[in-house]
Amino acid sequence: MEKNKMFMLIHSINRDWSLESEEDFKDKLATMITFIRNELDLTQAELAKRIGVSPSTIGNYEQGTRTPDLQTLAKISNLLTKEDILTMKNEFLQMPAIEEKEDHNNDKIPVYGNVSCGGGSLMMDNVIDYEEKGELEEADFIIQTTGSSMNKLGIFEGSKVLIKKQNYAQNNDIVLASIDNEEALLKRYKTIDEGFVLVPESTEPYERKVFMNEETERVKILGIATAVRLR
Repeated sequence: MEKNKMFMLIHSINRDWSLESEEDFKDKLATMITFIRNELDLTQAELAKRIGVSPSTIGNYEQGTRTPDLQTLAKISNLLTKEDILTMKNEFLQMPAIEEKEDHNNDKIPVYGNVSCGGGSLMMDNVIDYEEKGELEEADFIIQTTGSSMNKLGIFEGSKVLIKKQNYAQNNDIVLASIDNEEALLKRYKTIDEGFVLVPESTEPYERKVFMNEETERVKILGIATAVRLR
């Protein structure tokens, strides 16, 4: 049973992704492990305890600096049912961009305000507007930004940034991240050994935010920026 699920997991990576190299495979495997852990609602420490490794090892797996052996992959896959893997294939490997909306605004996407491109601000729960999504635009919602910490990328005070909702990131992505479930930031995501850095892209001096080991659990990835709308 364990081997069958492990082979389903690995086969899904090989069959459903266009892989160009061994490094590409490692990167995708790292992203999948992060996705699985988040889907199971586990911290790195909790997943580590379940499969008998250290939390820093899980961090290395998720950063792609180490690759789990087949025995460890079997332990990870054993945490999933076959139904989980099929669901993951639909939700993660095929990555549908937009969920079905259940209200009268299903032809539009919401705009959220007060998202920081500066030192940080509280994520607004209320929707300030709805806007139509372009045929070629990949987004689940839009954020209207404050601050200037991303102005090198053309993101200024009041800019509208399209966000694709997902709970994982890869090196160099522009991410919408929540810190301690309060502070919402738009920053570049840079991986480092056993952690990551949220990096400003600004002509002004802004602080980089570094998270390592258990500190990474303070951060939740809310989505990835896909475009900036011109005002």
